[in-house]
Amino acid sequence: MFHVRVVIAVIIRSKRYSNHIPSTAISPLVFATVALLVVALVHGSNTACTDLDKCKDEYTNGEYYRRYWGLTGVPRDIPAQATLVDLDGNTITSIPAEVFSHLSQCTVLEMKFNLITSIDEQALRGLDSIQELSLFSNKISALLQGMFTDLKNLNHLELGHNQISVIPAGVFTGLENLRELRLLHNSIFTIHMGALSGLSSLESLELGDNQITVVPLGVFTGLSGLRMLRLHHNTISTIESGAFSELKNLNILEMEGNQLSALHVGVFTWLGNLKKLWMRENQISSIEKDTFVEMESLGELDLTGNKLSILEAGIFTGLYNLTNLHLSNNEITQIEKGAFHSLYSITEITLYQNKLTTLNPDVFVNLPRNPLSLGLSLPADGSNRWDCASLCWLTHEQHHSTVTFHPRTFSSSLHPRCAGGGDWNSLECGDAGWTQYFP
Repeated sequence: MFHVRVVIAVIIRSKRYSNHIPSTAISPLVFATVALLVVALVHGSNTACTDLDKCKDEYTNGEYYRRYWGLTGVPRDIPAQATLVDLDGNTITSIPAEVFSHLSQCTVLEMKFNLITSIDEQALRGLDSIQELSLFSNKISALLQGMFTDLKNLNHLELGHNQISVIPAGVFTGLENLRELRLLHNSIFTIHMGALSGLSSLESLELGDNQITVVPLGVFTGLSGLRMLRLHHNTISTIESGAFSELKNLNILEMEGNQLSALHVGVFTWLGNLKKLWMRENQISSIEKDTFVEMESLGELDLTGNKLSILEAGIFTGLYNLTNLHLSNNEITQIEKGAFHSLYSITEITLYQNKLTTLNPDVFVNLPRNPLSLGLSLPADGSNRWDCASLCWLTHEQHHSTVTFHPRTFSSSLHPRCAGGGDWNSLECGDAGWTQYFP
């Protein structure tokens, strides 16, 4: 109260003598300085940053922001009123017990790009209001059970680019309000059963760029609200049947860059709300019939860069709402009649960089043409040199705009590349028989 009275007295005194001072001499900077002084004094005389080489204070929209740099340890004098604390880009190596215990008003704590190797089990005690915590790009190798227990209001937890190898059971206990958990680019090879239990509000889980080999049954138990799951660029070779059965509201599943060799019935059971499934750059050579039978909401399926050779009849059964199917860069030599059966909403199929030389028009019978976009060749594509004479039916479809060639097909003219140097635009095709291939 004394400090506030002093400031008020200064303001009154300034006004008293203002009649004797030209108005142009009263700099706005004076009033700005006084205003900042008021804020600093209201927050307490011992909270303002005094070492301007190591910290900075900002007051914006009611938030008290404290930024530090040049530190080797967590400072003990962080003002209790601070709501946003930024410790990014220092050389902090550890977080001791209860170092933040007085920061009950802090909502955001940033500790990215440090050298943190150890975090005491009670290091985060007292952060009752914390909503965002980032420990991105440190050297953390272990997560201790119970270390996040008190963070009841935490929404976002960033642990990417560390050296974490194991997610132990119960490590995230207490985080019932967590919506986003990022564990990208660690060394995780094991997620213990129960490790993710209690995360009932989780919507996004990112586990890409790790060393996970198996997705076991039960590992996602309790994550019924999850919308996005990223498992890309691991070494996953096995997905146990029913592993995703708890994820009934999942919209996006990313599994590209793994080592899956086959897809079986039961792998995607209960993913009825999935919209996007990305399986590119695996080793998939076979897909069991009815694998996708319960995935009626799927709109995009990416199987680019696998080892598929024959697309058997019924392989995509159940994908009634699929619009985009990516099959490029496989080893496809044959597409059986009925392979695309049930693709009633399809708008785009990409097939470039395979080993196809012709396409049977029966394969495309009953597919919608609004129009249907086909990707058949790329500018520098050495494969997919087509027997263009056998594709006369396709020239008629192109002429009537029921089929177009995908924009990536050819930079100058959107047509297949013919074997033997033939020119697609010079094909001589009769009219007989082509109309039977329209739905």
